[in-house]
Amino acid sequence: MRVKKSDFILEIEPNAANLRDQLMSQVQDLDAKLTTAQIKSEVYAQNVIDFQAAQVAAVGGAVELMAAAKAKWDAELQLLPGYEAKVLQAQLNHDRQKGLMKKGIKAEVEIENSRKTGMSPNRTLSR
Repeated sequence: MRVKKSDFILEIEPNAANLRDQLMSQVQDLDAKLTTAQIKSEVYAQNVIDFQAAQVAAVGGAVELMAAAKAKWDAELQLLPGYEAKVLQAQLNHDRQKGLMKKGIKAEVEIENSRKTGMSPNRTLSR
């Protein structure tokens, strides 16, 4: 079928002309909304990536802190026998000095002072 010059195809009423403009405006609004949604999607995707990187960094930092704390703990544990030996030596020195005091060789005041200062009564402070 062919259209002839006198054939009626479409009649545009005044409201219909305005409808075309309204539809074009709606299409432009939808295009703007689509662009905004795409930008938000990209931003949210980048936020997820950034949060994942922050999580990895936080976990890595925590692991490093735990490793450092364990290393410090292990180092302190290695010092423990030395401190225990010092306590034992101080107790043995004190007991020996008490024995000397009972025999009358050392004065009680000298032994009490050595117990308070942690020094053997046989040692003197160097100046």
